[in-house]
Amino acid sequence: MKISMPLLTKEFSDANSKEAYLKACKWAAKHIVSKVEAGQDTFWNITKKPDTSLPTFVLEVHTMIDASEHQQSFCNACREFHKSFFVNEETNCNSCRYLAFTKQIGQRLEIKKAYRKEKMGLDG
Repeated sequence: MKISMPLLTKEFSDANSKEAYLKACKWAAKHIVSKVEAGQDTFWNITKKPDTSLPTFVLEVHTMIDASEHQQSFCNACREFHKSFFVNEETNCNSCRYLAFTKQIGQRLEIKKAYRKEKMGLDG
């Protein structure tokens, strides 16, 4: 399962649709595609904004994380904790602390978002 978080939304306008779209593509090429590391786990979408005086395109940039990798490490840590503090070694996954897991994913996404913004030069 992949979870994403928006990094930024940016609008590009010009006298004609082609130029506005090209501005969005050039910006994405300069700030995302050209930075190899920034392109990993980052995706973007360009859509046309309806009902504007000038042709306008909206670029949405997202960062994502693969939750299945993190869930496995969370489950392993839970099992180890359980074995360390309880006499019986059987874990009860039915009472899993999934909310704590999702909170950890949110925190990791926030860190990743800040890191990606810094690497792409978007923090200013």
